[in-house]
Amino acid sequence: MRVEDVSISADELTVVAAATTTPPRRCPGCGGRASRVHSAYRRRVVERPAGPLRMVVHLTVRRFFCDESSCPRKIFAEQIEGFTERCRRASVRLKA
Repeated sequence: MRVEDVSISADELTVVAAATTTPPRRCPGCGGRASRVHSAYRRRVVERPAGPLRMVVHLTVRRFFCDESSCPRKIFAEQIEGFTERCRRASVRLKA
């Protein structure tokens, strides 16, 4: 993950980051390596508080095509291991 910007308000610490420093991912459906990027989007992930401040990470992640013809998943989004999970708006650490 690459941090691009950090800002602090009265009650919130906001981090803008991108996951684009990682190599292409493996498809969660078939395990094949994905090399073609479909698109990118920004997701909002709530993280554990930083002292008295609520922490929010605006994270840009990539979507990939799965090129395996027999795989039921044609497109999937990358996850950052130990930080994000599919369909979650809170970090893995916040869940624990």
